[in-house]
Amino acid sequence: MVKKCLNILPIISLFFIFPPFALAQPVGGGGCASTEINTAIGCIPYADKNAFLTFFLQWAIGIAGGIFLILAGFAAFQLITASGDPKKAQAGREMLTSAIAGLVFLILSLFILNAVGVGIFGLYQIST
Repeated sequence: MVKKCLNILPIISLFFIFPPFALAQPVGGGGCASTEINTAIGCIPYADKNAFLTFFLQWAIGIAGGIFLILAGFAAFQLITASGDPKKAQAGREMLTSAIAGLVFLILSLFILNAVGVGIFGLYQIST
């Protein structure tokens, strides 16, 4: 029974990460600008490199956060169902530690990208 639930967990989690109602375009116009491509995940800007990279970095960070939630939930499930078995409890603790470490690396990467991209290279400065 538990294995059947774990097999369907990734499919169910996709609805929490990418809810279908959030991807739909508004009825009656509300389309993309002339410099954007209308896709299922939103309007992708193609004229400006910074806007293009920002769009995909936001999606990548969101997916990484969703993966953290899935791993943390699975680790908590392992810890709860360990039922006194030290090997299962240790595996759950290790998975939770790894998920938290991944989230910390994700947050630190945002600060590093900001420091290098904006602070050193000045990517978001408007050139006149």
